[in-house]
Amino acid sequence: METPDSFSQLLDYPKEKKLNYETHLNDQRFYLSPNDPILNTKYIVFKKQGLIFCAYDSYSTQLSSTRTFTGIYSPIRLLPEMELKMTRKHWSDYVFSFHKRKTGIERIDKSFVVSTGNNWRYQILLTEKMAHLLQELEKQISPLKLVIQHDYIPMISELKGMHVIGIETNSWISEPEKVKCFLDLGGKIIEYVIKASKGIF
Repeated sequence: METPDSFSQLLDYPKEKKLNYETHLNDQRFYLSPNDPILNTKYIVFKKQGLIFCAYDSYSTQLSSTRTFTGIYSPIRLLPEMELKMTRKHWSDYVFSFHKRKTGIERIDKSFVVSTGNNWRYQILLTEKMAHLLQELEKQISPLKLVIQHDYIPMISELKGMHVIGIETNSWISEPEKVKCFLDLGGKIIEYVIKASKGIF
């Protein structure tokens, strides 16, 4: 579990920015639906300019139930079958990655793996500019995953049942400069993809 210091450090951000936030200590739940009661969970969720920021850390004696991540998320208007994941290339991709696709964009095909199980015009969403921003963000926070998926994070009530775009990492992010970078650069990436998605319909 995260130390109280890292929890307090992250909580300072929405407090200082006067943003509405919720934590596992709240009596009422506005953002996050209650989880499995056997989990020992800490989380902070807040909303800034249409983005939902969520830092989540749970521990259970059942290994498969343990989960830690930090991400930013937003609804995106796409059909349920229009899903993809984009991650930095790794040697294990040759063995474990399924449904890998080429985009025709050199920066993306050289540095990232794009996976989608369906044949749709996903290339419209991906540009050199957004790939560059993702690489810049990775200099501060790594590893990163960009995901577009229907009902991806249903524990966030506002996104339940919706098509979601998110950028996340598998650790708890609490340092103010990293939180700001995540929201600023990550927010630009999400904004680019959402704007590009309008060209699909």
